[in-house]
Amino acid sequence: MPGTTVDNNCLYVKGLPELMMKGWDMYLWIPLIATSLLLVILAATQKLIGEKFKSSKGVNYLTIACAVLTAVYVYSAGQKSEQLRATVLMLYHIDHNRWDNVVNVMSRVKEQPDYNMTLLNNTALIKLGGGANSAIKPRNTPDGNPRKNESFTMTAFVQVPVNYHLGKTNQSYRWAMEHSVKYGKRVYFLKYMVKCALLNDEFKLAKRYNNLLMSTMFHRNWAEHYNRYIENPELMKQSQEFMSIPKLILAD
Repeated sequence: MPGTTVDNNCLYVKGLPELMMKGWDMYLWIPLIATSLLLVILAATQKLIGEKFKSSKGVNYLTIACAVLTAVYVYSAGQKSEQLRATVLMLYHIDHNRWDNVVNVMSRVKEQPDYNMTLLNNTALIKLGGGANSAIKPRNTPDGNPRKNESFTMTAFVQVPVNYHLGKTNQSYRWAMEHSVKYGKRVYFLKYMVKCALLNDEFKLAKRYNNLLMSTMFHRNWAEHYNRYIENPELMKQSQEFMSIPKLILAD
């Protein structure tokens, strides 16, 4: 079609979630396929054998065995990379401003650190006062399976906090907004959008995002905490988190 770069075959599904089955996704669909086949087999067997099979203990045993095998398969086929677990743990400590713990996680990893881990560790070293000279040069990783590709993780979960804590609030806000538009609103992104708006003195915008978090059950306390800064921006100068952001320090 003129004026668009979208493949014509995908034009009417372009805005839908990416739920199409692809070759590298097959292992994720196997438990669902196996469970569906089990239901078909049970239904067909019941019709052939009759009421005796309906009350048979074999049905219960077969169902339990299928559930156990499915759980074992999901556990064994799941992503258990030490790099992934370390990255998630480092992001958790960053959310709580525990920069020394970020460095400790990096030091305990036995696998070769990937780009995301190195970037998070470098951010922690800078926040701890090491400066840019303490940064470790990231190693490039080859492209591979899309589920192991770092591009999504990099932009969605790493660039957002890293840019925020290094004072690049516009970049952080941009990545949070882009992924919110593409994949829907996430609490993770909303929180950084609130904090970026606060640092940019956009208090009405911060309140709009914070009200969304205020309406939730599990993140209401977080929203109430940051609502203090929206109502009284002067309190930001008493916040260790906000005062550690380079942009705010330069602004003073």
